[in-house]
Amino acid sequence: MPRIKIKSYILSLKHNKLIHPLYQVMRSAYRLLRKIGYSHYKHTPHKSSIREKLAFILPVIEIANHYKPVWEKLPRGSFDVVLYNISYSEELAFLKNYDAGIMTSKDLLKSDTKYRTMISHHIIDLSPEPIIKRLACTNIRFMYAAGKAKWNFSDWNKHYDFILCYGPYHAEKFSEITDAETLQMGYSRKRLAGG
Repeated sequence: MPRIKIKSYILSLKHNKLIHPLYQVMRSAYRLLRKIGYSHYKHTPHKSSIREKLAFILPVIEIANHYKPVWEKLPRGSFDVVLYNISYSEELAFLKNYDAGIMTSKDLLKSDTKYRTMISHHIIDLSPEPIIKRLACTNIRFMYAAGKAKWNFSDWNKHYDFILCYGPYHAEKFSEITDAETLQMGYSRKRLAGG
């Protein structure tokens, strides 16, 4: 499926955002990517080394608060959490409520396995091959904050295939610096939490 059809599909989801909470948009985009087999993305390893579950990466425990409203809408056991430079602790015990798989990024790298799709709030590291590229075939940025424009609109966004951003201003800015598809989701934590 050509990239333009993917963009059209994702843009059509925007028009339904009042009746589709963010998790449905994410699941729809994920299903679309699974359906087309990600054939137009780079860095796809041999099929036997790909995990099909959706993954969220946590570089700090506090970012779990950013993802929680989405996790609460996803089916139990439908996603994994990858811990980056943090260890499992009692603070993460709540993940059992979601039946989420938990793995460290080091263990994932040792296993020579990638996730098909991973969500992160930003690039995490600025190495020539960032950790998000080493852990997943397709990367989705779930925008965390609207401040710090110099950081938010830096060239590291080129490593993302999709960016879930707040609104038209951010979508326009991202289109100037990256080829990533953007989806305007509003301020997700407030909307999904009923605020």
